[in-house]
Amino acid sequence: MQTNRISTVLCLLFFFIFEQATLLAQIQAVWQGGTPGRETRWECSKNWKNSKVPDEFSDVLIPDVAAGSLAFPELDDLTVSINSLRIEGSGQFVIGPHAVLTIYNGIFYPSEQSIVIHGALFILNEHEVKAGDEQIKALAGKLSY
Repeated sequence: MQTNRISTVLCLLFFFIFEQATLLAQIQAVWQGGTPGRETRWECSKNWKNSKVPDEFSDVLIPDVAAGSLAFPELDDLTVSINSLRIEGSGQFVIGPHAVLTIYNGIFYPSEQSIVIHGALFILNEHEVKAGDEQIKALAGKLSY
């Protein structure tokens, strides 16, 4: 009887831990852009492949959309937090003058031309801050990491 009780407790403990890990899993948000009249608006859910605006749990991917919508995201007059940001190829991202972006766990982009910062960018995990193969040297606007 005692063995069954221990087995039950262990099963419940395993289930609880597995469920917590699933709930805390990061969600990938992929930019597609091009919504008529709101082509570059970050806060427009239709500009994201999963139709959900990224939040602090999102790993954001901005692909090279040169063959598609030709519209890259712009963050204007918003304060946004995300888990990570990755810009691919000739993808671009603009942080407007009154916008603030906080990234919790890393950023990657192929060149300094990939990201334009007029507002503020805060990166909380500096170990993963990369521009191509180089560490970030200097960018316009405010950069904190």
